[in-house]
Amino acid sequence: ENIKRYQVLSEVEPNYLRKHLPESAPYFLESIETILQDVQEYILPGITHWQSPNYFAYLPSSGSIAGSDQTHSAIQKAAKIAGINPMNFRAVKTTKSASFGLCPKSLRDAVQANGQAGLVPFFLCATVGTTSTNAIDPIQPLCEVAKDYSIWVHVDAAYAGSACICP
Repeated sequence: ENIKRYQVLSEVEPNYLRKHLPESAPYFLESIETILQDVQEYILPGITHWQSPNYFAYLPSSGSIAGSDQTHSAIQKAAKIAGINPMNFRAVKTTKSASFGLCPKSLRDAVQANGQAGLVPFFLCATVGTTSTNAIDPIQPLCEVAKDYSIWVHVDAAYAGSACICP
């Protein structure tokens, strides 16, 4: 939202952060305001903002992420926060006959289509118990597809994951 106000290139020397780090993690909780102030004061000055519209060599990311059309919207929001173009999220269609779970063949087709479109798939969100339909994606077969393309797999199990570990 405010990316234009940040310096594009790092303003600090290598290892500058070391002198600002405490010897150990805090023993008592720190407020979010304190943490965000530290990020603003110590972290952001050392960042090169590759996606800044002020960067002369601005190159929009070609990274893409995939999930089913049942994937929770928080995944799309997280991708946007991480700087992934919202148009690069691929919501792979599910069907009632597959109980709205993500079909490995459909995922493979989507990944191949992304590649043909010049996008680089790097993240898959599989789900165990979607909030809308309680769909459960076939994790192992999806991981096999992801492995073929070196795609990171995140399993969102916030809704029904605990049921999977109960005896």
